[in-house]
Amino acid sequence: MYNYFFQSKQMPDGKFDRAYNQTDHARFYDELHRGGVLANKRADSFLVTAGTGEVVVSPGAALVNGYMAIETTTTHFAVSGTKKQRVMLRCDISDDVRAFSLRLDGSGTEYPAPVRAGNVYELCLANVDVNAGVPTVTDTRADYGLCGFGAAWGLPAYQPPTDVPALVWDYALFPDSQTPDQRAMVESTPDWMEQYNASRTSRFLRVYATPGTYTFTAPGTGDYIVEVVGGGGWSSPTGLTPAAGGGYAKKLLSLARGQQVAVTVGAAGSSDGIGGTSSFGAYVSATGGRWDAGGAGIGGELSISGSLGNNNLPAPGASFLCSAGAYPKGFGIGGHGANIGTGGCVIISR
Repeated sequence: MYNYFFQSKQMPDGKFDRAYNQTDHARFYDELHRGGVLANKRADSFLVTAGTGEVVVSPGAALVNGYMAIETTTTHFAVSGTKKQRVMLRCDISDDVRAFSLRLDGSGTEYPAPVRAGNVYELCLANVDVNAGVPTVTDTRADYGLCGFGAAWGLPAYQPPTDVPALVWDYALFPDSQTPDQRAMVESTPDWMEQYNASRTSRFLRVYATPGTYTFTAPGTGDYIVEVVGGGGWSSPTGLTPAAGGGYAKKLLSLARGQQVAVTVGAAGSSDGIGGTSSFGAYVSATGGRWDAGGAGIGGELSISGSLGNNNLPAPGASFLCSAGAYPKGFGIGGHGANIGTGGCVIISR
């Protein structure tokens, strides 16, 4: 039976009754932790990217058969010609080496196989296709036949999702690991901040409140709640009949990250008395109010018509989201007298 790790006791002859070597240490950790790239502190751990005439390997950490590698600097490999290559992280425990090394291997038309024999064990970090000196990199860290992400046995690897940039992953989960410049880069990139906001426990919310056309790009894959309100109508030509509010519709949609949907926000009615239609693609829409009828919701799980104006108050019509009396500057409210109504809106949340 192997016993780890107990205090050694000196015997009368001056020798010690217990001695441990690198094999014992590696065996101990190999029983606790599956080997692979360790991405629990930085998403770009040993990430390989293409540069101009080179490939670049980010700093990182890895565990191979119980042996640990921590690289704190960026590694550059020059490339040339036309060939298939691989970036390898090699663990060599032979007596004359006893170290890890990063390598760019391969010179032919086939990718070289990782060496996994004797004292050498390699993780393949990336495939590199070089065409006339121009590299194309395929990340293989998530391929458990070639590399894989390390984790405690019995637990899933804590690895970065492939559709999230490494800087966004670190910004959300490990902000202390980033420099001020890296944080500023994330915060100044709108698409990245959309991904970050979509991943937070608080609700994602996007409001389009100015009449016009827009394009919504889903920041992440999942379900979205879409609410649309049509523009409020304008009062009758005589100004005596308050106009009706815009329609309302609410729908639950499943969208994929990066999917784009056209958004239209209806304006308030003007001389024709009819408010504009608000819509979210072809999924859901709400027509505008008129001087004689409320707008209608179309395509929603919940669809409600705008209320008619009230001649007895007199008061303009309200949309479902906004009461004309309480929120005179709300969305989709009908006009009254010389005043036009208010425009519609499109609200997207998760």
